[in-house]
Amino acid sequence: NKCRDVIEAAYEHAVEFGEGAIIRKHIDFHEEPGMKEQLFGKPKGHIFENPGSMCCSLKPNWNWSGEAELEMVYAKGAKGLYNIGVGSYDNEGEITTLPGQRFMILDSKHKCPNGKPWFKLLMLPPDPDYVATLNQKAAA
Repeated sequence: NKCRDVIEAAYEHAVEFGEGAIIRKHIDFHEEPGMKEQLFGKPKGHIFENPGSMCCSLKPNWNWSGEAELEMVYAKGAKGLYNIGVGSYDNEGEITTLPGQRFMILDSKHKCPNGKPWFKLLMLPPDPDYVATLNQKAAA
C-alpha cells in the first residue's frame, strides 16, 4: 500500500511538458538480458510499458555512461516528474518518468555516431487506469 501511495502521488504531481520536448537516458542492459534484442526485434510503432521509473535528462550532452541511449520525445499530454534542483546534479535537468510509463518505438539504430545503440521513443500520455489497476497487476 505504501508503494501504491508513492505511485499515486507521482501521478498527481506529474507535469506536462510541451509536445516534442526531448529527454534522454543512457542505459545498460546487463540487468535485463535480452532486452536490447527484444527492442531491436520490435517494429516501429510497437508500444511497451516500463513498470518502473527512469531518471532522465533534458540536457542532450549530459555525460552518463551506458551501453545504449534512449531519446524520448514527449507526445501531447505526456507527463513526467520535474526534479530539477533536487539532487546533487543541479545542472543535469533531471526528469523522472512515471511508473507504468508507455512508450512507442519510433526508430532505432544499432550504432550511432557515438558507437552505441540508440532508440528513439515517443513518450505517451499517462494511462489513467494504471494506478487504479495496480492491485490487479500485482496479482497477475
